[in-house]
Amino acid sequence: QENLLKEVGSYIQTRSNIIRLSLENLLKEHKDFQDLLLIISLLDSQNIPKDLLTKYTNAPVVDNFIYNLKKYSLLAGEFGTMAKNPVLSLHRSTQAIILAHLIKKLKLGRKSCYIKNIVGILEKYIFDIVYKEDVFKMSLILSHCERLLKHDNLLTPSSKAFITGELGSIYFYLNRYKEAEFLLQQAIKGLDENRENPDKLGQFLSCLAS
Repeated sequence: QENLLKEVGSYIQTRSNIIRLSLENLLKEHKDFQDLLLIISLLDSQNIPKDLLTKYTNAPVVDNFIYNLKKYSLLAGEFGTMAKNPVLSLHRSTQAIILAHLIKKLKLGRKSCYIKNIVGILEKYIFDIVYKEDVFKMSLILSHCERLLKHDNLLTPSSKAFITGELGSIYFYLNRYKEAEFLLQQAIKGLDENRENPDKLGQFLSCLAS
């Protein structure tokens, strides 16, 4: 048993080192890959929408990014399509290694401009799919919002309020009113206390009123 545990520990350490080495090589490929890696490391590891990544940069760069993820064996299975909506998935352990590597490399914290930028991208993506009443994409993005909110050590109170409110808006459109009401009230309280972004506060108040 002792030998087996040593072998398992050695395997995990070796695998982590291989992934970190792959990440360093990947980061040299294109300047936007760093932010794209950070985006996919903060969300749910499964079924990350490709069109969310194209909100940050153009489609050819995202295609190149996905190609390199395959090249370094960082994707879980094949790049997939769900109802004509391309998605990608990572092994949860691989995703955890990527995030830990980037937190150390970029010295990420609540005041990081990287995190603020990602929250802004997700916020715009959600606003767009809610405006278009795209129920499939709303259902798909739920787990990603919930996962991002778990990174409490990286989110400012305002960023947390933005994502919480957008998540509440999605629940509203999916007819899950109790959850929507609870999240919208949390978001409104957070924005009201920080006296930030009155337009977003108005949006969430309107949704709560409905």
